[in-house]
Amino acid sequence: MTKPAPIAQPMEFTEAIAHCFRHYAVFRGTASRSEYWWWFLFSFLVGCATGIIDSVYFGDEIDGTSPFSALTNLALLLPGLAVGARRLHNIGKSGWWQLIFFTIVLIPLLFWWFTRPGIPQGSGAEVQINAEGDAEMVETQRVDSTTADSTDSKQND
Repeated sequence: MTKPAPIAQPMEFTEAIAHCFRHYAVFRGTASRSEYWWWFLFSFLVGCATGIIDSVYFGDEIDGTSPFSALTNLALLLPGLAVGARRLHNIGKSGWWQLIFFTIVLIPLLFWWFTRPGIPQGSGAEVQINAEGDAEMVETQRVDSTTADSTDSKQND
C-alpha cells in the first residue's frame, strides 16, 4: 500500500519561487494552486523583463532571436514542468497530462499541413530533401509507355 502524498499548503510569492528553485527537477509530490500560479506569474514577469532587456540591448539588429529571453526560458523550463507535474499530482492526475498543451498548440499547424494539396500522382514531380534539410519538389523525367511506343513507331517509319 502506498503512502498518500502530503497535502500541499498555500504559499506566499517569495516562498513559492524559492520552493520551485529548490525543487528544480523534482517531479514527485504535490504543489498547491498558489505555488503553481505564483511560479506562473514569476515566469511571465521574468519573460517580460528579459524581452525588454533584449529589445534595449539588441533592438532590431537581430533577426527574431532574443538571447536573454531564450536563456531565461531555457532556465525556467524544467522547474516549470516540475511544478506543473506536482500541481497535477495534487488534483489526482499524472504529470504527463501537461504535455497535452504541446499537442493542442500543434493541432492548427498539423491541420494546416493536412489540408495542403499533395503532389498529384503521375505528375512527374517528387519531393526530395535538400542539403539544408528542407523538402523541395523536383521535376522528374518520366517515361510514359504510350509516349515511348509512339516515338518508337515514328523512328521506324
